[in-house]
Amino acid sequence: MNQDPIERFFGTVRQAGCQNDHPTMPTFLQVYHLLSVYKLIRPPKFGNCQLTESEEKPCLTVEDIKEVFLPKQKHESKGGKLAEKMNGLISTYLWECEDILPSSCADPAVKDCIVYFVAGFVARRFRQKATCTVCKNALGNTEVPQHGKIPELVHAKSRGFLTFPNIHLYTLLRSAENYFVSHASSPNVYEEACPSDSQTTAFPCKEHKEMLLAGILHYYVGMRMRQFCRQQNNAVRKLAREKKKVAKHMPT
Repeated sequence: MNQDPIERFFGTVRQAGCQNDHPTMPTFLQVYHLLSVYKLIRPPKFGNCQLTESEEKPCLTVEDIKEVFLPKQKHESKGGKLAEKMNGLISTYLWECEDILPSSCADPAVKDCIVYFVAGFVARRFRQKATCTVCKNALGNTEVPQHGKIPELVHAKSRGFLTFPNIHLYTLLRSAENYFVSHASSPNVYEEACPSDSQTTAFPCKEHKEMLLAGILHYYVGMRMRQFCRQQNNAVRKLAREKKKVAKHMPT
């Protein structure tokens, strides 16, 4: 039996009093009750029965949680519906986050929102370096978009200081992202990740177009390469930790 969870539990209890010492009996009972409520034991993922396709498991959405805090709605009815869904989750033993909340990773709008957000960051960075007024105006968007799903992330994170990128810059970086995802494992990822349609991108300043777009692509592809390498290194370290943990229980 692995004793790591037991050691982790007693370590949490010892640190509850901010002294890392043996707690008193009332403190131990209070921390034990708190951990019992907020750190529910996860049920086994496998069993002798499976959920049939005809049965629909309850699912919580972000709209369900937002409706509870709407001032014009009745809190009793909205809270009752949310409590009913929570009771359904408890009765079906769905404790994992991916089982409760609907998955939106396959939604292309999520990827587009992230690329649009990063495009605004890149536009702000190169607007600070540019000396040409035409280039500065071309990188940013003079009209703040109010509708559509793509600028939703910028609207949610912005407090009046984020930059909305030009639609042509966003299209260029989205094309670069698609090229990078397709050739991320290639040894020549830098050359293959640059989109071939960058020369046809609409840009008003003919004098600085080639140099500025090349610098933007160089910066974006380099940033994605660093992020991809960091993800791969984290995955390798996680796998090494799992192998090291398994090796402790193997006879030598």
